[in-house]
Amino acid sequence: LISLLLTPVVMTVIVALVNAGTFSGTTVNRLDVIDQDGTASSKQLLAAIRSANPELILCPQDNTAKDVCSLGEAGTLSESAALDRVAKSTSLALLEIPSGYGASLAELKSVTVVFRSSSNFGASQAAEQAVEAALAQVNAAAVASQVGLAAIHSLQGQAQSADQTRQMSGDLYQVALKMEQVQAVQVDYSLSGTPGGKTLGGQLQQGLGQSVPGMGIMFALMNIFTGIAGLIVERQQWTLQRLA
Repeated sequence: LISLLLTPVVMTVIVALVNAGTFSGTTVNRLDVIDQDGTASSKQLLAAIRSANPELILCPQDNTAKDVCSLGEAGTLSESAALDRVAKSTSLALLEIPSGYGASLAELKSVTVVFRSSSNFGASQAAEQAVEAALAQVNAAAVASQVGLAAIHSLQGQAQSADQTRQMSGDLYQVALKMEQVQAVQVDYSLSGTPGGKTLGGQLQQGLGQSVPGMGIMFALMNIFTGIAGLIVERQQWTLQRLA
């Protein structure tokens, strides 16, 4: 009776409480950011990351009075502290924007940002995809500004001064970046057959809604397997034949 009735109920309640976040608290997707550039261009990159995944909390930029970034009294992040947070899974990953990022973009030069994550497979995938989506916008805008600048030089038929070239490339980059942020094609993920066009995220079960059917099926299969084992032993020992 304990294994058949009491254990399934206890396990179902425990899994429901843990899955609902009662013990561990609400899951917070933190992405630690060390912005060594601090220019408008780096802020645009961070804004693109937020737009790509609104569930991400950029730390310490998005920290609140409730300390959602778990920074404590320090309120700031050093590289060593951020790497330690990534190793302890306090944050999903660390993004480092180097000094001169904005100047390199203005001059259409190559620049590298550093993304550091833990060794846990898939733990930082959400943050990595958001960063890659934001960088795709930046790279596309940079290419578009180069093409536009070459077209202007070709139409004018004369070389421009360095200041004029820098100004035009910056203006073209900003226009191209705004155009990249306008998503002409969007995908709406939804469950088939659900009324009102409910999305997949709104249908995910948590707490008892997830643990009751899951644990119920598991313990039912455990008892079924035990019964099957009894039937196999009976076939080997001919118990029912002797009883008959």
